Amino acid sequence: MPSMKALVAALALTQLLVPVYAFNPTWLYDGFGIIGKPHVAMTEEAFNTRSKTYFGISQPSRTMKAARGQMKDGSAVVDHHGDAEAEDSKCHFDDENFFNSNGRLINKKSEVVDALMANDLAKARNSLGRALHTLQDFYSHSNWVELGKTEISQNLGKTWPLEIAPAAEIDPLIPTCKDCSYTFSRAVALSTAAKCRRLSLLGFVFIDPMGAFEKAKIIKCMFPDPLFEWGHCDKPGNLDIPMDSSSPVSHLLTSGWFGTKLKLHSDRPKGKCSHGGPFDRDADGLEGISKDTSHRFFNPHFNQHAEAANLALKATEKYFDDLRDILCTTGSGAKFDEKDCLPLKKLFGVGPPMVFTIDTTGSMGNVIASVQKDAISIVNARRKTLDEPG
Repeated sequence: MPSMKALVAALALTQLLVPVYAFNPTWLYDGFGIIGKPHVAMTEEAFNTRSKTYFGISQPSRTMKAARGQMKDGSAVVDHHGDAEAEDSKCHFDDENFFNSNGRLINKKSEVVDALMANDLAKARNSLGRALHTLQDFYSHSNWVELGKTEISQNLGKTWPLEIAPAAEIDPLIPTCKDCSYTFSRAVALSTAAKCRRLSLLGFVFIDPMGAFEKAKIIKCMFPDPLFEWGHCDKPGNLDIPMDSSSPVSHLLTSGWFGTKLKLHSDRPKGKCSHGGPFDRDADGLEGISKDTSHRFFNPHFNQHAEAANLALKATEKYFDDLRDILCTTGSGAKFDEKDCLPLKKLFGVGPPMVFTIDTTGSMGNVIASVQKDAISIVNARRKTLDEPG
């Protein structure tokens, strides 16, 4: 069985080839759940839960699985390098871009509804998946968890302002993170990086330009190899955000900056938080507040991944409920039962139930065979349509 070190090395190579910036998009990037819960897992779990709640369906039909797959694909693609939304801060709640990120969640609901009305089911599900990605990132990229919140935001994706004011709304220049200091010198850090380059196992780390001179200390701080002592940050529990009540930031929302430039600390404003991890070119060592996985190599606040993922799952279920309320409410305010709500059924790929009752008593073998054949033909004719039996 491969060691954790080998697993992390393999996962790091996978992520370097296809950079990701949030809860990892698919099971592949998370080592099939070993280091956390990815976007597609939360999306699938919420879909399954709401299928049971809305329609009483525990085993999704083929058309429901296809609908679920389109939502999962939409959720994953937002992190794919080359997608227009991969490095857009409002798609990930990065850079304290809370207002525009929240607006995106609200607008995506309208996109889903409009696409359903136009019978463009693929677009509706893709838009929903993309929205869920952004929603889930709120909990892994912001300090909601660090502020001690154990329940989801009720306003997120519905209205503005949120329950907690973003720091940028109070003062765009207010400091939100402390700088790290380390117990080793720059010379030691550079020597450590040189050792890493000589190790064939670690050579892939420097495929990415983050291996430039300014990023050398990240190996010393983050790579889980017994040859290298862990770095230390000068804040309790590696928390960047001041938690004492005397600090104004202790009751404000912030999120990390994800750096794309080669020069260290060239993207984020002074005093602001980093996203963190080996793929954030703006962060050094243990800096950052991201909680996308449960391993310290990828995320500085790895120890809070489970809390963030659990809240993100609850928020995903609530987003489904918000859409349900929109789709199943008439202009006069009357509400449909989910089982009678055609737009919601379309979104989930639910077809109408179909039951055949055939009297097998008596000596009507030839007639019964003909009826059975006709029944099969009716079912086959409805396959790959909205009327496919659920």
